[in-house]
Amino acid sequence: MNRGLLILCFFVAIIFYPVAAQGGEKILSRSEKMKPRWLSHKPVPTNPSFVYVDVLGRGQTLEAAQADCFAQLAQNEDLKSTVDVSVDRNLSKEVDQQRVNGVFMEQIHTQGQIVFEVKGKQVALTANLIDQYWELVAVGGVTEYRCRRLYAVAVSPTLPPLFDHVSFSCKYGMRGMLRSLVIPGWGQMYKGSIVKGISILSAEAVAVSGILVSENLRASYVKKMKEQPQFLKTYNAKADNWENIRNGFIGVAAAIYVYNLVDALVTDGAKRTIVKKNTAFKFAPVAFENGVGLSAVYEF
Repeated sequence: MNRGLLILCFFVAIIFYPVAAQGGEKILSRSEKMKPRWLSHKPVPTNPSFVYVDVLGRGQTLEAAQADCFAQLAQNEDLKSTVDVSVDRNLSKEVDQQRVNGVFMEQIHTQGQIVFEVKGKQVALTANLIDQYWELVAVGGVTEYRCRRLYAVAVSPTLPPLFDHVSFSCKYGMRGMLRSLVIPGWGQMYKGSIVKGISILSAEAVAVSGILVSENLRASYVKKMKEQPQFLKTYNAKADNWENIRNGFIGVAAAIYVYNLVDALVTDGAKRTIVKKNTAFKFAPVAFENGVGLSAVYEF
């Protein structure tokens, strides 16, 4: 019985003890607890006037890493021959934060025109900074900042882009819980908590395995009781012990499953992007029978 309790305690403990792989790098600090989802799931533009571009900049300071993002942006835009990346930067930043129905929403607008010098010719690039994520990493005793930035970049240097409205939320509603309802831990992994999700899935798998193994042993001793009645008391005691252990595993499996559902529903996940199509009024000339005029066109 004591052995069974030790096994139960061990597998319950792994839920709350995240084990991360240790490599040659160590993250000293980061801009937010979990990596935003756009790092692996870049948003899709709702119109062809712009594209989303994800760049990585490095530097000894955060400012240097952010500046390096401009160079990487230029390379991403096929300006491979750029030497002096930024001839002029006219940037304006606006941060819009609001809470709607208890959900925190954040919107960052940093839009401006970056002018590049390519083979003696200036090329203007209209870019909108959507979001950024940075880490301070130690590698072999040396620290560096790594900054990831998501830009919306105009496709044409002459035609004005119609950028999407992008906001952010850490809430997922029922999306996470429905996944965890099917596979324990799936909702946590979907929301960005990979270690927690794997721990929950592993613990649930071990608990279910414990149920099967202990029930198999209990049934084996019950069978021996019938086959060898002279050892009835011994086999009956062992069968009872394995029945108690099985019931304990059932309780643990049920607790893990319930915790998994509640956590997937209420716990915040990695920051996700919410893209809404931009709207705009346009005026177009219209010819009437008795003259000309302007018509207002609303894009949505």
